[in-house]
Amino acid sequence: MHVFIYLYKILTFLVLPVGLISVVLFGVCIYAWRRKLNIKYALTFITLFLYLCANPFISHLLLQQLEKEYIPSAAVQGDLIAVLGGGALNGTPDIEADGGSLGGGSMNRLIAAIRLQKRLHIPIVVSGEDPETAKAKEIMLDLGVFPENIIIDDQAHTTVMNAEHIAAICEVAGFKKPIIVTSAYHMPRAVLCFKQAGMMDFETFAVDYQTDFSDSSSYNKDMFVWLPTLGALKNTTTAVREYMGITAMQLQWL
Repeated sequence: MHVFIYLYKILTFLVLPVGLISVVLFGVCIYAWRRKLNIKYALTFITLFLYLCANPFISHLLLQQLEKEYIPSAAVQGDLIAVLGGGALNGTPDIEADGGSLGGGSMNRLIAAIRLQKRLHIPIVVSGEDPETAKAKEIMLDLGVFPENIIIDDQAHTTVMNAEHIAAICEVAGFKKPIIVTSAYHMPRAVLCFKQAGMMDFETFAVDYQTDFSDSSSYNKDMFVWLPTLGALKNTTTAVREYMGITAMQLQWL
């Protein structure tokens, strides 16, 4: 049984795009070095770069470093739950006739916000773009959040705008301590955006974790963790984008 599982994983790796491209590039590199072609160094760099970016162990380290920065507290307190939008899909089948659905990250953020609202009995503001914000409002109403506890900001196109608009809402409505709800990997950059918007007194509640916190050492025990995957490439891309955003925010303060 174990042999079959190993063979299945190896064959899957060889057939899927990232694995197939990696194997082909590795073979071309060997050929270039044996033939002493001038492009051997460039090919080697490209192959190594792709391998490192698509390596599950490395992507796990990069992303979890972001996710560990703000661990949510079950005892979090505030007077407003601020949910940062994360995207939606238009025209997809849904219970409602108009269709559409929130992306996975957006739904995780919204569900966490609704659970907090049920516990704390405070309003929720969803900051993002329409139709995501409209779908979020629809879901909140369906799940029992009263209309008077829902605030919608459908004009925020970036995290910076999320922070600026929520800061303005807090100032106008008199909220003193919002609870920021967003994906764990996105929280470090979001915190910098809120501080830049002039908000210093707020709580964070990170959700939508993408890495396993239970036993990181398992990455050292599974040999397949060293094989490049599309999921790892996606996580590396997400992590690098966040690190670049954080760096850009910090440079603005210099």
